[in-house]
Amino acid sequence: MENVKEYSDWTRPEVSPEWELFRTVQKMSWDELATGVNPCLLDMYRSTELGLDLQKALSSPKLNQLGEKHGKDLICRLIGLTVLVYFDRLPRNTEANFGTWRLRQTAEWLYETYLCESMRDLMYAFRRAQGKYAHDLLEVMTDYLEWRASKLEAIHQSRSQAAVNPWPNDFKEKLPERWFLGYLNPTNGNNSQEAA
Repeated sequence: MENVKEYSDWTRPEVSPEWELFRTVQKMSWDELATGVNPCLLDMYRSTELGLDLQKALSSPKLNQLGEKHGKDLICRLIGLTVLVYFDRLPRNTEANFGTWRLRQTAEWLYETYLCESMRDLMYAFRRAQGKYAHDLLEVMTDYLEWRASKLEAIHQSRSQAAVNPWPNDFKEKLPERWFLGYLNPTNGNNSQEAA
């Protein structure tokens, strides 16, 4: 009896909103999904979407990896949810009324077209297009991919510029010029006779 430890400080592990969203959509059918997004599901989606940034979108598993692990149908239902949330944010129009078949076709098209993008990429693309009222999903994704490519190119350019000029300009001004002589004119090696 003395060897039994007391575990009174045990707490239930926290489940991320992404995991809850995944588990909830996993139980839903296409017909249930097409009827609309219920408030609980929308809260889970918004909690997931709130923490999105470009770094998370790039580091997330891609749709083809998710499809291999969890099945294409489940991933397409998650994409369908993303599409429904996006069109719910637009002003009301006839295109926003998805039937089960149309929602499924749209989700499968997005899955097959953007296999090398992540689920977070889709969410981020639709969040970025929120104020533009674009009804064409191809246009939304093209705009997002172009924006992402320009951001990545700017990051690459800034890193390559830093590699070319390892001394920041404000730091250079404070150092004596003799410190930079070796940097500006590299020597061909240590020659003890030249040094003497």
